[in-house]
Formats: sequence, structure tokens, C-alpha cells
Amino acid sequence: MPAEQNTTTRRGRAVAAATVRAARPGRRGSTTVRVSQRTHQVLSELAAQHGRSVSDLLDELAEKARRQHILDQSAARMAEIMADPEERRSYMHELSLSELAAAEAIGQEPPYNNERPRA
Repeated sequence: MPAEQNTTTRRGRAVAAATVRAARPGRRGSTTVRVSQRTHQVLSELAAQHGRSVSDLLDELAEKARRQHILDQSAARMAEIMADPEERRSYMHELSLSELAAAEAIGQEPPYNNERPRA
């Protein structure tokens, strides 16, 4: 569903206000997001290229940004752990325990039979 666009001037700069409407069940209401006209143009072009609405594209971009933030936090924490010799030893010990438990569980599984039952 296309977004409605209004153009206004704010602090001497033109901005596009896109009212994003719920296009799928499960979405709640709508809201207005103010972006520069250039950003709105880019979003509109990207959405059109993929046959999607600007709203759906923004949903996807926000989710990608959220996930990237989580990955960045994880990578930063892992760098802290690896930089501290004591924390690194502790982490490696826990990792070895996890690997041993996984190997034990795999060893207890019945062998995989690649043959399919015949009808």
C-alpha cells in the first residue's frame, strides 16, 4: 500500500512526511515518519524496484538494523572476553564443556540410515 506524502519546510529544509499505513494483518495503526525528500525518494525507488510498499521496506530495514546492533554488541563483548586472559580461559573452559556434552549426546544417537523405506 503506497504511503501518502506531504512536503513541508522545517528549519529551512524540505522534508517529506510519509504516513505509513498498515498493509498487513497484525500491524497496529499508522504513524508519520519525517525524512528528507531525498531519503523518501530513495525509499520509494527501492520499494518500487522490489514490488513492495515503503512501509514494508522500512519494517525490513528497521529489523535488519536491530539485528545488526545485537551482532555488534556480541562482537564487542567477545573482543572484551578475548582481550582479558582470565575471561578468555573461563570462556574456553565453558566452551570445551559444551563441546563435550554435545559429543556425548551425538554418540548416544542411533546411527543414521540413509535408505528410505520402500512402499
